[in-house]
Amino acid sequence: MKSVTDSGQIKMGQRFFKKAFALFFFIIAIATFLALQPRSSFAAPGQHSATLGIGQVMLMGDYAKNFSDSIGLHAMYTYEASALLGLQVELAYSSHSNASGSNSLGIKGISPDVRFNLAQVDRLVVYAFTGFGLFMIDEKISTIQGSAITLAFNVGAAVNLALSNHFQFGTSLAFNN
Repeated sequence: MKSVTDSGQIKMGQRFFKKAFALFFFIIAIATFLALQPRSSFAAPGQHSATLGIGQVMLMGDYAKNFSDSIGLHAMYTYEASALLGLQVELAYSSHSNASGSNSLGIKGISPDVRFNLAQVDRLVVYAFTGFGLFMIDEKISTIQGSAITLAFNVGAAVNLALSNHFQFGTSLAFNN
């Protein structure tokens, strides 16, 4: 049996979810509107680029129980097929351990993704990407060691600022499942 306080919290949670869901669709609608506007893209069709990156790798689920988050490295190749669509291939590496060092986790991956240029303001490009990737996981917990190759779903968004024709600066947020 639920108390009055519990049902009030449930209703409040449902209202928050509805508002968050509406905000999500509003953002998607604006991004779609901006993506469909005619414009000349700074990322010209046929353009190739390479990227080196460093960033925080936050583990979730079972991995978060046994390992700490750490800094990861990645290299990325991008090909702009058109003003709106492109291909990006990312190579990623990260190494994790626990506080005592008895557990270790190594993640190496390759992710070919489709890139969608959502909006462009001057030399600033906002884009999203999605695809599937292969990840090799090496895990050691105490004296038990194992490795596996797994297929992952990738989704993310990024912002790049072109400082010149050959140099860009940006940030991205990606989720690999």
